Amino acid sequence: MGWALFILGLTVFTFGIISIIVPIKRFKIPTRKRGALVAVLGFIVLSVGAGIEGDKIQAEKLEAEAKAAGYENVEDYAAIKRAEEAEIAAARKAEEDRLAAIEKEKQDRIVAAKKAEKTQLDACREDWTKCLNQADVAENYSELRNVRISCMQLAERMAQYGDPEFPWLNFQKYLSDSDYRTKGEMILVEDGAKFQNGFGAMKRVTISCFYDLVSGKIKDLQVN
Repeated sequence: MGWALFILGLTVFTFGIISIIVPIKRFKIPTRKRGALVAVLGFIVLSVGAGIEGDKIQAEKLEAEAKAAGYENVEDYAAIKRAEEAEIAAARKAEEDRLAAIEKEKQDRIVAAKKAEKTQLDACREDWTKCLNQADVAENYSELRNVRISCMQLAERMAQYGDPEFPWLNFQKYLSDSDYRTKGEMILVEDGAKFQNGFGAMKRVTISCFYDLVSGKIKDLQVN
């Protein structure tokens, strides 16, 4: 039955396709539109036939599996197989849910860490004591931007001969000190500046700017 419908549908479908290309008046298919309708009808029939034949093949396969497994009743075997497949599907779903939960927890930790980092960074910008370390102070404590400008201006006033030259970004370095927090002091360093000597030549110097983090004032500035 299934194969018969499939072959019939395939024949009608093929005939309809040919009629679309070359209308066949002899079989009362004078237009391409009618040819398309015939092709659609043929496709429906062959699909039904293929479905019936597929179900038949599956039933025969299931029956063979049941006999091989020692079951006389195919329905009993089918029920057991469905239960096994449902169990496998449930286990797969549980594993997918477990992995999804792990991934969600991971992403939640990342989001929480970023939020905490932003909170800490915001605090560091306003209060140097909230910074994690000396590098954090140098990079993120907002007041140091003004301090760098003040250090440069103070160094300019100390120049005896002409105007000194500074890099575009100055006093970006600092003297590392593990005890900086106790001392409350940052020593900003500029080793790319040039001062003019008494002979008119520009000489590269190292400037150390001693900044009191507690009072917010520059305590000393040394040019070497």
